[in-house]
Parts: sequence; structure tokens; C-alpha cells
Amino acid sequence: MSEDIINRILAKAGNPRLLSELGSALSLSELNTLLLEVFRQKVQDIRPGELLGRYGENRFAAPSDTDPALSYRFSAELLDAAKRHGYTALELSPVTVLGSCSVIAPVDQNKVLSALRGTEVVSDATNALALHICALKKQGNLKKTEPLRYCAIHRHLRTQKFQQGPMQFSHFSLYSMVISGVDQGNLLFEKEALGETFRFYREYLSAQDHLKNLRIILWSRGGEKENFTAEILNSLRQDISFDILEEKAPSESGYYLGLQFKIKATYKDREIEIGDGGFVDWSRKLLQNNKERMLISAIGLERLIKIQTDIKEQ
Repeated sequence: MSEDIINRILAKAGNPRLLSELGSALSLSELNTLLLEVFRQKVQDIRPGELLGRYGENRFAAPSDTDPALSYRFSAELLDAAKRHGYTALELSPVTVLGSCSVIAPVDQNKVLSALRGTEVVSDATNALALHICALKKQGNLKKTEPLRYCAIHRHLRTQKFQQGPMQFSHFSLYSMVISGVDQGNLLFEKEALGETFRFYREYLSAQDHLKNLRIILWSRGGEKENFTAEILNSLRQDISFDILEEKAPSESGYYLGLQFKIKATYKDREIEIGDGGFVDWSRKLLQNNKERMLISAIGLERLIKIQTDIKEQ
């Protein structure tokens, strides 16, 4: 948020120290209690006609124009496919704990819709899945070497302004999945997790007849040993049937660790991005264990459903 806007608000409130007092002097629980009362008073001043006007102006409140029946069919088929590959599906809460993204990943909290009672609206289900997995591991009732596989289909909301268009949305459905394990030496976890992830997406996306030229683009990222990507690639090339291309990575974001990938395909002679994923260090941070390994990925259902709708209307 602009510093000029913050300073103007503080001047209007007549207390230049208000931000530091609210942010530092009060506990999260005390701040929550205060804000609950502020919002209660604000809502009392809203008239029904004004409420309707706000609804029409708020891009986060508008419903998606996706066909819900088609969306539910897509979701059921995809989750059934994931189950066959050993994944446990979760119906996630609409909210997760405050800081779920920004505490363990380089994500600005302003891109997330922060809420009251120590929560935020889910902006990335992989973070919520990672938290669930690490909570299970912390309970200590799991086989330490057995990977955990969880997935979810969830409607995400992100606050940054996207360029409006047929493939850009303020809230949207993603299929997300996370594989969590531990270091087994020789990059065994990484090779197996990435291989099974690619095989799953190949099986599912290849069944979509309207998508052509499926390909995976790999980018080497920092944070792991030298030749990390090359070693994994040598293993993958033996059994992955569609193109895997290693390209020069764009500027380093610090989000992924060692390796990032994108899945792209062609529809109507136009290449579109279908999915994204890579290795992250979230479980290492959450469990404070450098032996932890985690691979996350997601594909955009909204885009696939829009394409399917377009085909039906032709």
C-alpha cells in the first residue's frame, strides 16, 4: 500500500503513531476485538440501497461466469483421477490462518485478502495443504519415509489487479496438489515425486482432446546443490513421453527451491499456460527439519472449463 496513502490516513486520524500502536502495542487478539467493533459500527451505517451499489462495484463479490454444472463435473473427474494416483482429496475451508502465504513464501500480504479472527481468505491452496500435512507430521503418527499426497479443488481469491480478459479472474478455481516426504539420498524423493506428478498431468491433460502440443518447461532455481535440475532431468527423460524443455529462467523470485516447472498446451493455435509447480522449503520451515522435502503444483480449472464451453458453443 502506498506510503502517501498511509500518511494521509494517519493525519486524518490525528495520530501519526496510530499504525505502530495498532500493529505493535496490541496483540493480534486485541486488534481483532477492536476491528470487530469498528466493522460492526460501519455496517450499522450502510443502507440497503448503498449495499446493492457496493455489490455492483466490488470485483471480489461478483460471481464467476463459469458454468457450475460443467465445473462440478470437471472437479469430480479430476479428483477421481487423483484418487487413482494415491492422492487424498480435502474440502478446504474458505479461510486459512493469517500469514499462510507470506510467512513461509516471498508473497506480499497485500496480495491476500486478510480477514478477522486470525484468518485470511485462501489465495493459494497449496499453502493450506502444506499446513495440513505438516500438522499431521507434527502429531508423529506417520511413517517417516512414506510420502504424503494431498490435493484439493478450491476457489482462490487474490487481490492484485489482473488485466481483465477471458482468461483473467479475481477469483478462480484451481486444482492443487502437494507431495511431502523426506530426503532419501541421491535425490530419490525429488525424482519420484516429480515423475509421478508429470505422469498424472500427462494422463489427465492428454485426455482433453482439444489441447494439443502438451509440453513441460523446466527452470533451474537456486537453493539446492549444483546440477540439481540436470540430475533429475536425466531420470525423467526415460519415462516422460511429452516434451520436457529446460529453458533459461526468468528473474529469480525466491519462491521455488531448486526447480520450477510450467505446463503449457496449444488451443486454437494459441499457446496457453495450464499449470505451474516446483519444489519448496515450506515443510522445512514449518517443521524446522532440513530433511523435509515438498513438491507443489496446480492447474487452472477456470481456463479448461472456459475452453470446454467455447467448444460446446461452436
